[in-house]
Amino acid sequence: RSTLDASDWMLLSDRFKALHLIWPTEVDLFEAAWNRQLPKFVSWIPQPNAAAVNAFSLSWYNLRAYAFPPFALILRCLAKIKRERADLVLICPLWPSQPWWPLLLEMAIDIPRVFQYHPLLLHSSDLHPHPLLQSGKFLLSAWMLSGVVSKNEDFRH
Repeated sequence: RSTLDASDWMLLSDRFKALHLIWPTEVDLFEAAWNRQLPKFVSWIPQPNAAAVNAFSLSWYNLRAYAFPPFALILRCLAKIKRERADLVLICPLWPSQPWWPLLLEMAIDIPRVFQYHPLLLHSSDLHPHPLLQSGKFLLSAWMLSGVVSKNEDFRH
């Protein structure tokens, strides 16, 4: 490959570890062997030690998953969470103008966490920062989400 794809970026591991203390997870979706955050991971293409290939081919119900999907797949992830009544931790940009933002708010079951800026918050295998970080204004957030309406309502009330 001549260019990086979404699986070629990694959230700074100390940020993941802090998040994992709040919301423990067991499987890392949308990763490659080099950037997985957990021993059990799902990759886009066959990878050494991957538990499975293609996160969308699995049921997310009772999976206790951590998902940091390519940004273009966030809406698809939200739809799958809702359809399968799954609970999972989702990492996404803090982008209130996106069409998926209202659904994200609706599905929250805990207060979202916003990662403090760090030049390598999102980086490649050779520690190059993601291009969106160059402005210093790009923020990533972590959300505990559920596709179970009663959990969403309990959190909002």
